[in-house]
Amino acid sequence: MKNGRRRRFLLYFLLMSFSFSGLGLFVLYRQYKGIETRMILTEKLQLDSAPPLIRSHFTEVAHETILLGEFLSTHYCPEEGGASSSKVEGMLMKMAEITGNYDQIRYIDRNGWERIRINYNNGSVSVVPGDQLQNKGDRYYFRGALPLREGELYVSPLDLNIEHGEVELPYEPMIRFSAPVFDGNSELSGIVVINYLAERLFDFVNLEVISNDYIDVCMTDPQGYYLVNTRDPSREFGFMFEEGGDYTIGQDQEDLWEMMGKSADGTVVIDHNLYAFTHFHPLDMKWVTSKWGDDGSEVSLLPAVGYIWYLVARIDREQVWLQLKNQARSLSFAYFFLLLTSLGVSYFLAKYKSAAIAQQQTIKNMAFNDEPTGLRSRVFGLEHLKYDIVKSREKSERFAVIYTDADKFKPVNDTYGHEAGDFVLKTLGERFKSSIRPDDMVIRMGGDEFVVVLENVRGEAEIRVVADRIIGNIRMPIIYEGHEINLGISLGVAFFPDDGNTVEELIGRSDEAMYRAKQSKRGYCFYREGDQ
Repeated sequence: MKNGRRRRFLLYFLLMSFSFSGLGLFVLYRQYKGIETRMILTEKLQLDSAPPLIRSHFTEVAHETILLGEFLSTHYCPEEGGASSSKVEGMLMKMAEITGNYDQIRYIDRNGWERIRINYNNGSVSVVPGDQLQNKGDRYYFRGALPLREGELYVSPLDLNIEHGEVELPYEPMIRFSAPVFDGNSELSGIVVINYLAERLFDFVNLEVISNDYIDVCMTDPQGYYLVNTRDPSREFGFMFEEGGDYTIGQDQEDLWEMMGKSADGTVVIDHNLYAFTHFHPLDMKWVTSKWGDDGSEVSLLPAVGYIWYLVARIDREQVWLQLKNQARSLSFAYFFLLLTSLGVSYFLAKYKSAAIAQQQTIKNMAFNDEPTGLRSRVFGLEHLKYDIVKSREKSERFAVIYTDADKFKPVNDTYGHEAGDFVLKTLGERFKSSIRPDDMVIRMGGDEFVVVLENVRGEAEIRVVADRIIGNIRMPIIYEGHEINLGISLGVAFFPDDGNTVEELIGRSDEAMYRAKQSKRGYCFYREGDQ
């Protein structure tokens, strides 16, 4: 009897020991995956915040270039008795000094001769003497702006500054913004060129994207050449050098580059690294840029849709292990205590509790989530919106309801079938979620209509950023079985409590604003009259 009792005790003990050991390993694995997911999603949010800000910064420089061209058209026409060069130079010097972002500001006549050149160097502004001015008629930034009309803009590719046929040292990454200047007869009189110091942009990217010192960031052009590489700066701008032909992300990480070619943005684990990536268009679609030949010569002008940059953040997976190790120390004491005290009771409670939770979650998902998008269903979403109204009223907070309608969706089902339609809807759901904060909510109302609920918003400026992000993400091409599907989207915005105090009012008024946006083709519209 005693031997049998001992055998049974040993059997139970071994069974529970193995069970708790397995449970402990499972917990550690889940913690590892949780840390990994949290780190990479946090960095992905950092990554997604950069493109809208970069586009906004570029837009500011572009508008200054166009306005400068218009100013020179009006005030600097030497043949027609316009303002003197000294007055114009003084204004340009002041502009360079105030912005601090421009290496040079130049006026080049239609024959390619520099007439005014303002240099900015480490806070010092100077006017280049006339005998040192050069002919730039063969430069791509001059030729690129010659065919443009009033109000149009040429933006050069990002490259290094070249003086006397050699790359200038230390490296000066540069983007040239060029706009035409016309005389009183609407004839082209010259080109205004602003050399934008891209180093300012790089500092901005690093500040916005790098959240920890163990994160590396790179930014590449469409061919994968590094424009920024915080891990190895020596590989930047490989296209400028004969020996740098292989300095691309495709050469360094082939699997990652292949995945980046298949998806607009995402996260992935490759080897011992976590990657988050996205691509974006930094320029306004109405501007133009250049396409380059294999020998470095300019081939032709292209619309800005071809001006694409990739942003990639890399996290060393070793950092996940370090964080897990710190957590494992505190968990080990609890593990051994449970192993000695909980025994079979804890084992069975955990087993059946886990089964019950899993079953409840399955039922909850079926009731709350929409198929095929995985977003909140219409029934659950509208009920949750009632809770948002009560909560926001108690806390005196505002929230926004954005009613959206995808344009050109119906032909997808008609052309490619319902499987393609479901794939597009699922992709739209993913892009909506990637455009908002984790605490915000997306509801599929039915068909191609969605409602986005943004919690605790302060004002319209915050909504405009989100609206631009949603529109930009939705308009990116969707690839289905080799077919490129392009959709548009219209958004209508209503605020609680400004525009309504009930679910019906908020939905109805955001829907009304959406139809106004669709009719005016503005992309998005606020409910209140007079909003832009």
